Amino acid sequence: MKLVTGYIPGALGDVAALHGRHYAASHGFGVSFETRVAGALGAFLEAMDERSLFAAVVDPAGMVLGSIAIDGAQSPLAQLRWFILADTLRGQGWGRRLMEAAMVHAARFDGVYLYTMEGLDAAIHLYRRAGFAETARVPDPQWGTGLANIRMEVRRARPPT
Repeated sequence: MKLVTGYIPGALGDVAALHGRHYAASHGFGVSFETRVAGALGAFLEAMDERSLFAAVVDPAGMVLGSIAIDGAQSPLAQLRWFILADTLRGQGWGRRLMEAAMVHAARFDGVYLYTMEGLDAAIHLYRRAGFAETARVPDPQWGTGLANIRMEVRRARPPT
């Protein structure tokens, strides 16, 4: 296994599949969720530039087994997106490594925000360890689960110019 940054052939399909399988099992999400992930990730990868970061855990065969992205298009705040790991990699430190790579890249922004859901306790724990704090909790009816979306942010104090 290795941590790779930048575009990786097959990443779009691998990351969409990871999300599709995980959220079908954990939350009962279906094709509309996986399709939305694939569409948004595809647009991100196609437009990726120096403000953006895509980092992934890649196995020896080139398959993406974990990912994280920093989307800097909303500058001065960036968005952390598509953070996921295959079940086989959980508990081995890969989530922490991905988060560290993302936060190093995100240091150029005034802050970073993300959206997550209730019940994703391991991810929320990693977000808090990286300095994120909850800023909003809003019921989300779009997936029919009754769970709330949680917005988390980390802000950086910038010296006056």
